[in-house]
Amino acid sequence: MRGKYTIFLVLLITLVAGFWGATILARQNTALPSGVTTTPPLTAVTRTTTSTLTPTTVTVTASPKPVWPTVTAQTLVTPVPKGCQQDSGSTADWNTDDDIGNGQDMVSGPIADVLPSAGSCYDTIVFRIASSEAPGFVARYVPQVTDDPTGVPVSLFGLADLQLTIYAPVDGASWNGYEYRTGGEYGSLRHIKFAGSFEGVTTFGIGVKDKVPFAVEYSRDESNGTGTVIVYLAHE
Repeated sequence: MRGKYTIFLVLLITLVAGFWGATILARQNTALPSGVTTTPPLTAVTRTTTSTLTPTTVTVTASPKPVWPTVTAQTLVTPVPKGCQQDSGSTADWNTDDDIGNGQDMVSGPIADVLPSAGSCYDTIVFRIASSEAPGFVARYVPQVTDDPTGVPVSLFGLADLQLTIYAPVDGASWNGYEYRTGGEYGSLRHIKFAGSFEGVTTFGIGVKDKVPFAVEYSRDESNGTGTVIVYLAHE
């Protein structure tokens, strides 16, 4: 009887040990019997996570292109001198107003001759005086040149009358009837005519194509003791 209990106890212990070992093996998945494998191997099991990407639309707004100010190219223009240029002289400052010089200073040296000439910008009339002293002069446009002292009208060619008075005498009656008419080479001058001399003051009538700007100046030549009153008539 004791032998049966012993065998039964041994079988019970064996069953309990087997069940216990199987439970431990299932929990730890280790120490598998030789020849027993798992598929896939426990060490190769990798956790896989699947992510779904949702497309997103991104709108990029470009900055506006800068607008630069418009620059207009400019051409440099060299200023052109006013008036006409001739022999280093210019008509820029000439006008039609009265031209008075040297007051009313009188000289004793007589008017020797009259020398007209034509130019590209203006015509010139030189009245040469046999004196180194500067005489007074007056030049002005008038409706009609008259003889001094008679007051008789002096007829001139041209549309404008320029009267020139020089405070210098002439030699006797040699100038009576003097006149000079110009040709086609003159731009403005048309006629020069003696208009009398009285008490050391001499007058000339100058016929001009029109009422153009003019200038008058005095020049002295110290080398020969003479002087000149010069009338310039612009070509306009």
